[in-house]
Amino acid sequence: MAITTAEQLLKAGEIGRCELIRGELRMMIPAGDEHGRITVTLTHAVASHVLARRLGVLHGAETGFILSRDPDTVRAPDLAFTRAARASPQRNSSMPAWSAASGACWLSGWRSSSSIGMPFGTCSTSICSRQCS
Repeated sequence: MAITTAEQLLKAGEIGRCELIRGELRMMIPAGDEHGRITVTLTHAVASHVLARRLGVLHGAETGFILSRDPDTVRAPDLAFTRAARASPQRNSSMPAWSAASGACWLSGWRSSSSIGMPFGTCSTSICSRQCS
């Protein structure tokens, strides 16, 4: 059975690193060395700022966010931020954060395709709204 919706993706369980782009499942390769280093550096800087000011919640890589419906798009950014006012008070460690983040950052990889609607190395956040690299 083809996975074309966010609900089907959630029910599929652990099928490997993937995202759902406009109803099409896309498998992802592991991040490279430079990607990993930049992600840690960016996460540290953003976390220091966000946590010290209690601005909201941060989510690491592999956290799923529904960005659009019909067709569904579920992205797993390298780093995501949700403003305190939008953050869910409930926590369930077994469930992904299936909600819209206030902002997210994609650093590298196959995500550079225009088919996903975001240019290579793009940040889409209230903190960083420019090229990451």
